[in-house]
Amino acid sequence: MEVLEKMLDRTHIGVAFGPTSYDVEAGAIRRFAEAIGDSNQIHHDSAYAAAAGFSGLVAPPTFPVTFHFDSSKLGGLDLTKRGVLLGEQTFEYERPIVAGDRISVIRRVDEIGDGDAASNAMGFFSILEEGTDAAGKLVYRARRVLIVRGSS
Repeated sequence: MEVLEKMLDRTHIGVAFGPTSYDVEAGAIRRFAEAIGDSNQIHHDSAYAAAAGFSGLVAPPTFPVTFHFDSSKLGGLDLTKRGVLLGEQTFEYERPIVAGDRISVIRRVDEIGDGDAASNAMGFFSILEEGTDAAGKLVYRARRVLIVRGSS
């Protein structure tokens, strides 16, 4: 339990990491859309996306989940030796992500809490993420809640 208590230390709130840059490729958009069963041609056909006014294929709304990050680097917290589950994820967009974008992402620990204060069996981390384009303009914000279980 001591390790989990150390991880749940609220002094980690506000710790930021990044930026990490991701190049958005048309093939990745197509594969992701296929994987989630989204047949909208805006994700598959460049001519269709161009006719709709976009500079490239449009990524599905949950596409930023492909922007992987090493949770073991989360504010210096070692989550690799624990069971970590995704509890919740939300996205807000200023504009769609399109093929050809280079998205720079900064993540920040927003909140840390106890899931079961009586037994200290688990806790959670809320991570805020902001993705900007090459011009530095905000493209999206996301919030990810990670649930971390304590020792068995």
